[in-house]
Amino acid sequence: MPLTRQSTPQSPLPLPKAPCDISSTIDPDNIILGSHTRKYAKSDSVHLAIANFGLTFVLALYEVNQLDGDPKNLVQARATPDSAQFEAAMAAEKEQHKLLGTWKLVDLSPGCKAINSLWVFKWKRNNAGEIAQHKARLIVDSLHQIPGVDFLQTYAPTIQLETFHFIIALAARYKLQVHGMDVIAAYLNGKLDEEVYMKQPPGFDNGTDRVCKLILSIYGLKQTGRNWNIELNTAFKSLGFIQLIADQCVYVCYDPASGSPTIVAVHVDDMTLCA
Repeated sequence: MPLTRQSTPQSPLPLPKAPCDISSTIDPDNIILGSHTRKYAKSDSVHLAIANFGLTFVLALYEVNQLDGDPKNLVQARATPDSAQFEAAMAAEKEQHKLLGTWKLVDLSPGCKAINSLWVFKWKRNNAGEIAQHKARLIVDSLHQIPGVDFLQTYAPTIQLETFHFIIALAARYKLQVHGMDVIAAYLNGKLDEEVYMKQPPGFDNGTDRVCKLILSIYGLKQTGRNWNIELNTAFKSLGFIQLIADQCVYVCYDPASGSPTIVAVHVDDMTLCA
């Protein structure tokens, strides 16, 4: 008769106990004191205050989303109750391009591709959060621009904060008048050297396969900021202004007749004039 080995039943291993500090019962005795644990249990009032704060935070985020819920494309803009205002803003934007001569309709050259054009919409609000203006801006999809073909350089200087503080201090010291200004559609003033084609603006397509050959820079192009800065620099120098070496965004002109200097500090399309 073969011998069989009888296995002795083994007692099951004890299950690991859960740490006291994750007990579902809020009890100070269950809290393990340490460098990262509190030495007291929160009262019901504290928990209620935290819950109210969380609710307030969620509501605040909802309000921000409501305020910042601008249409993402032409379809959404036309689906809003303000579609007529956005259509008027689009028409005004296209008319401005027509007056400036931003592009001309041509047949696409062989071997070339046209970049997509799209609209960017925004509700501009006042301090009370009320809609003050409907903005529509035509831009190009620069993600498909090829370096060395569609653009060469993109760098454009901006004024240093220390320089701006120094200019304001000079204006206060010598009692100069300070005036701020913003250039409307500044980027549309830059001349484009590269051969770039853009598809016709959505909503204003004439139904043909013709494309827009860009003559001037347009918002969205990678070289637009640089082209605008070059055009602005040329204009200032033609008016007798001297560009500072220490900060290339500051222009100074001295009038011998009045004995007063004129200082212009430029930050992209915003300017501060001191005279």
